[in-house]
Amino acid sequence: MRGGDVWIASGVRTPFAKIDGPLAALDAIELSVPVARHMAGLLKGRPDFAIWGAVVPSLMWSNIGREVLTDTGIDPR
Repeated sequence: MRGGDVWIASGVRTPFAKIDGPLAALDAIELSVPVARHMAGLLKGRPDFAIWGAVVPSLMWSNIGREVLTDTGIDPR
């Protein structure tokens, strides 16, 4: 890559929780949105590129990263 710097921001994660605990009613997107908002706040702006994943993927979302960023209100461009 020529002509630009690359910066890598460290990630944060959602907590581990027992299957029937207080977070059981939340899906991966609902758990991810506060994490993504926190990370965007640390950047003081919007990310140029984001990678998102889940340990146990769901067939309900074709692209969890896009769904999370859309729900956070971060500018999709």
